[in-house]
Amino acid sequence: MTTKLSVEETRNHMATVPGWQLWGSAIARSYTFGTFAKAMDFVNKVARLAEEADHHPDFSISYTRVTLTLTTHAVSGLSEKDFSLAAKIDAIPVSSAAKHTAAKAETHAEAVAEAKKG
Repeated sequence: MTTKLSVEETRNHMATVPGWQLWGSAIARSYTFGTFAKAMDFVNKVARLAEEADHHPDFSISYTRVTLTLTTHAVSGLSEKDFSLAAKIDAIPVSSAAKHTAAKAETHAEAVAEAKKG
């Protein structure tokens, strides 16, 4: 059975996934790629990992920017599954041109508006 992590457990796990940010009861990370095709290739690689793990992130895709958000809905918070999948995602080889950026706490609408700016 999957259990919700405590605040202390969450803090300890955050140290194992550099680049991921805590967003309330979720963790998130953004990536920016040089082309739309590279962004979609990355999304498809993440999707395959998610299927294997039977744990699925939320994807926000805005042209070359991909933001992934992980949470465990069954426990209404974070679990080991989130950090395990985050670590597997981090192991995906990406082009050196891809920028790994910490996800900012923003709404999907704000992310879309920002992507349209430039």
